[in-house]
Amino acid sequence: MKSVYTRRALMRRRSPSLVFGVLLILAFTQVIDLSQHDHTHTSRWAGYSIKPIAYVFPQFHPIPENDRFWGTNFTEWVNVKKAKLNRFGLETLQPSKEVGYYNLLDYDVRKRYATLVRDSGIHGIAYHHYWFGYPVMDKPLQAMLQDGQPDVPFMLSWANEPWTVRWDGMDELSNEDGTLLSQVYGNSTEWRRHFDWMATFFRHPKYIRSAGKVQLVVYSPSLMGDVGKRMFARWRRWAAEDPSIGGLDIIETVWEWDYPPERGQTDATSEFAPHSGGTFDMTSWDRNPRISTVHHRGVMVSWDNTPRHLKDGLSVSTIWVHPTLWRVHWFTNKIAAESLVSMMRRIKLDPNPRGQENFLFINALNEWGEGNVLEPSAQWGSAFSKAFRSARDYAEVSLPWMEDRIRQGEELEHAVLDTNSKVDVCVIIRDFSGSLPWTEAWQLSHTLWSLQAQHNARWRAVVVPVGAEVGMPGIETQVLDTYDPRIVYSDIPEDLRHNKHTNTSDDVTDWVIANMDTLSPSCGKATYMLVTNASTTYEPHTFDIASRKRTDIIGLNFISPETMEVQDQLERDLTWDRRCARYSEKTPLEMSQAMKPGHGTLDISAALVNFARWRSENHLFKHAAELYGDSVVKLAELKRRRHEPWAWLRPTGSKYYDVVHAGTYPACMRSGRIWFDGPGVGGLKSGCYSGQDLQWTVVSDVIPVQWDYERFKNEDPYCVRLSERTYTAVFSENPMASLGLSEYSSPGDKSEEERLVGLSTSWAS
Repeated sequence: MKSVYTRRALMRRRSPSLVFGVLLILAFTQVIDLSQHDHTHTSRWAGYSIKPIAYVFPQFHPIPENDRFWGTNFTEWVNVKKAKLNRFGLETLQPSKEVGYYNLLDYDVRKRYATLVRDSGIHGIAYHHYWFGYPVMDKPLQAMLQDGQPDVPFMLSWANEPWTVRWDGMDELSNEDGTLLSQVYGNSTEWRRHFDWMATFFRHPKYIRSAGKVQLVVYSPSLMGDVGKRMFARWRRWAAEDPSIGGLDIIETVWEWDYPPERGQTDATSEFAPHSGGTFDMTSWDRNPRISTVHHRGVMVSWDNTPRHLKDGLSVSTIWVHPTLWRVHWFTNKIAAESLVSMMRRIKLDPNPRGQENFLFINALNEWGEGNVLEPSAQWGSAFSKAFRSARDYAEVSLPWMEDRIRQGEELEHAVLDTNSKVDVCVIIRDFSGSLPWTEAWQLSHTLWSLQAQHNARWRAVVVPVGAEVGMPGIETQVLDTYDPRIVYSDIPEDLRHNKHTNTSDDVTDWVIANMDTLSPSCGKATYMLVTNASTTYEPHTFDIASRKRTDIIGLNFISPETMEVQDQLERDLTWDRRCARYSEKTPLEMSQAMKPGHGTLDISAALVNFARWRSENHLFKHAAELYGDSVVKLAELKRRRHEPWAWLRPTGSKYYDVVHAGTYPACMRSGRIWFDGPGVGGLKSGCYSGQDLQWTVVSDVIPVQWDYERFKNEDPYCVRLSERTYTAVFSENPMASLGLSEYSSPGDKSEEERLVGLSTSWAS
């Protein structure tokens, strides 16, 4: 048996308010008042900061090469103007009137870039630069040297790929292999010529450095084979020998299949979404592993490269994207941000070594040909840049650095070690998955974060593995990452681990209770016991009642997949206009169920149990399961027994639920995912999807016709419903045939190619 005490910062955070239907947000995105919590003062840690860097694509001015390949005065705008709708019937992104179809050589345009960068909370720019033995498309950079605009910090990103017709989905004006400009890396003489060209920028006072060294991104280092590392070694030496430069770090971009350290010395690595994670699912980017000691994270705004594929039909579009979803994801148990705040949380909890920068690369400021822009668009205005600013401001103030957690964990140690400290709740957490940190939408970390957000900090927790694969390192790692001495991880003994008949949640729970005085002495002295599972979360007010009331069982208000299914059954005859709207019209309390005997579904995760009495009467969950079929029924029987029945108290005066299970509507909202309020026929059941999974599971060719997309875009991005026409059609005698619907049980039923290019069977319009 092993017991590991850990430390964790007592995080107290405030949720940013969102307004998408006042009732909806009041119901599911309650705001934590920071006045009730300790501030983390995260900005006070010297040597730590997040510096967002936005990529800039320069093809917004004519160049001789493009004149030759595509026609006189060709720029990115030529194809952007041609592409009005993507293959799903949605408008392609077009610049707003204030942006227009600009020329990047214009001084005012570049000055506006600087304003946008600063207003968005972005530190600087990474310019894609192109080198084919000579610089190509470098006039905006040269103009910046001359007039100083954009007057923001910058670095270079060498886009070291050959130019091919694949960029535009065309097959003309090229060599047989489709190459327009070959990328030949040459020898040291060629390397020196390239270095000398870059050195002019390296010496610029606004060029971005880390630990005194200039930073250079290389977009696709794997294409360079053995040449790359040797070229980089020369560049480092030349930079170190030049006192006006003072040193150089190569930031190698990581592609899904690539591992730069295998090829030799690696200064730093970076992510370039979507390539680094191999996915367009923004909710999964914070799961990418750290590749090197210095590793920089990356996010993407959106994606629709229809302008790049006007002729071949191979465009890829992310349909279910929204500025609010881009911003919103987990922090404690409240709203935060899908790819942004969650990614910033990951950076702050797993930072680069002190003294090194933590860059967050954003793809992109102006990739109009890929529908991937922070610039204001006709469709979204400046919503995406404002969303980034909001996320950045929140993360800066409210998310702790790893050292904050360590420090605050140390401050808690005395209370934990003091045997006289009062403890209100002892939480026993069973983890059935054993997943590594940052690998699932809902996991142990979310449960632990919700505990640390409790107004009542007088709690302790013991985490144990349950299932055939116990003792997996992912569970202990998530506990260790908290740095919180109130949280204990313990393996289970060998006899429980290897006996499939006894390796159940009830057996493990009974073992923890029996050994609590050893595992966590202060937990064993708690007034109440709470048995729960990893991924279940608790609202910040939940433990308040434990300090005010003394009884045998306190039932909590909970929302689970089972309670939501009951609600769906009760409302199975909903008309189309009630879909999604029904959630905004219910209070959180109306969405939940009270944990009380003889009332619907019972939930062990929603009961505070008199710990001393449970132990003194020698109750066992295993025996209860054998007797009643479900161990939680034991609590109801204790209330109903004739001799010394247990008193049962339901919280009064609460307007909200206390317990939120994974896979429910509020949990879905908080994960940056989308709730599909389906009609329940034809396999179209309600559920929680990432935007990518929703797009891949049920593919639609005409989104505005088959979905109520306007509601998603303009009213509520958290919940989607079918269009009225489609909703009516699915209730016909043969709904699948009437819609031409091809249903897939999961996105994995399609090949990778089908999923990416959308060539599978789809809904007929």
